Amino acid sequence: MSSAFVIKSARIEALSIVLKDGNVDTLNADLQANAANLSQFQNMPFLLDVHLLPDPWGLDIKEVVRCFSACHIKIIGIRHIEADYAAKVAQYDLAFSLVPKDKEVSPTAPNATQPVAHTTQSSVQQEQVERLKNQVLQLKQQLQQMGSQTAQEQTQVQHEQVERLKTQVLQLKQQLQQAEQAHAQVQALQQEVQQLKEQRQPESEQPQPKQPVQRNLPTSSPTIIMDKPVRSGQQVYAEGGDVICTALVSQGAEIIADGNIHIYAPFRGRALAGASGDKNARIFIHSMQGQLVSIAGIYRVFDKELPASLHGKSVVVSLDGGKLNITALSGIS
Repeated sequence: MSSAFVIKSARIEALSIVLKDGNVDTLNADLQANAANLSQFQNMPFLLDVHLLPDPWGLDIKEVVRCFSACHIKIIGIRHIEADYAAKVAQYDLAFSLVPKDKEVSPTAPNATQPVAHTTQSSVQQEQVERLKNQVLQLKQQLQQMGSQTAQEQTQVQHEQVERLKTQVLQLKQQLQQAEQAHAQVQALQQEVQQLKEQRQPESEQPQPKQPVQRNLPTSSPTIIMDKPVRSGQQVYAEGGDVICTALVSQGAEIIADGNIHIYAPFRGRALAGASGDKNARIFIHSMQGQLVSIAGIYRVFDKELPASLHGKSVVVSLDGGKLNITALSGIS
């Protein structure tokens, strides 16, 4: 007898909502104020990213999802940087997605200097270390309470719970050790940056010959060049660099770059430049027919055809004071 269903791989195109304030009243007010703009996203699937909240563990997920649902915004899952947050999400029958820690960025944060970025990361890691220590302490207390019971009082269920808690303690200890090592590495890097600052001397009018100092300078990330069509459901991401497409970008395809995006072919999908927060990024398109463009988190969706002066024309997309500009490029056919 053949099975009534089969399981196959599939790609769901879902946008992400980065939540920066978990207060339900504030969220409701913002949703009402932006109701007109949000209407174009009705019934689309969204992931709710909570890793930037000061206290994601105290978030009332049920109420937050209800707020978005009232505006016809469908939350299908939660994203966070900690795997153990999945247990909290499971209580609400939502999917859970883990945010890789090396990809953790603020989509609207301005460019920051390297020392400030390391300071923020160090603070987050220190909070994680303290939270893991508290969890280990609580689990140890539970184990001690169960251990004080007599063998007759300990049922099979309690025995299984003890074993499960022991496993959790072991896992938390391993995570704690990794977090402490990462925190130590960040502190060492901060000290090295501070030493480099102190070593800098102002140049004199008649500099004396000095032994050249060799330093490991950062290398630029390579530009990604796509000379084959990008099909629907495909995603191209240039971390720290640009993307150049010389072939068709189909509807449903997604081009993402921390730098600029150049598309020298018909463009019918989505293009997101300055993904790490670079407001000076640009998008250059040979034939504009796209679904969505975005720079540094500021986006525009095209649910209707563009004016004749822009549709199918060569355009450049830029950001000016928080406003997305789409300008025709003259002299390019």
